Amino acid sequence: MALEEQDPLARAVEEALRHPAVPADVWERVRDRVRQGVRSAVGPGEPVRVLDSDAEAGVGDESVTWVSTRVLVALLRGALSTSPTYAPAQLDVRLDGDRLERLVLGLVAAYGADLGEVADEARRASRDVVAAVLGQGTVAVDVEVLDVVVGDPRTT
Repeated sequence: MALEEQDPLARAVEEALRHPAVPADVWERVRDRVRQGVRSAVGPGEPVRVLDSDAEAGVGDESVTWVSTRVLVALLRGALSTSPTYAPAQLDVRLDGDRLERLVLGLVAAYGADLGEVADEARRASRDVVAAVLGQGTVAVDVEVLDVVVGDPRTT
């Protein structure tokens, strides 16, 4: 008599269904609470207009490209997380209509780092992202150091 091979995951699911430890309605309530928490934690993004020099000059088609502020913040967070001397703690994107007006950065800096250099480097990295993504050459960037920690602020 040959033993029938069965997928371990299928066996585990079958066993769990045969002996439920938690009533189904509890899982539904937990699922609903988790979904509600995720939806409230991730706010909606606002559209930011990408500046196209041809379109602004009236050359070529008049199509418009948009980038969500959520995408912009994610790219900024990545660019601001490469240095061992600072890390982003807060990023605020301020718009004037559909155009980026200002970035407000809250940073955690490493103890002993020159805070002026930290601010300059963060401004430079932020402006590089804005230029690459939005085509916008200049943007005001306010930098505030929220905390100073011993060691690498990306891991502390």
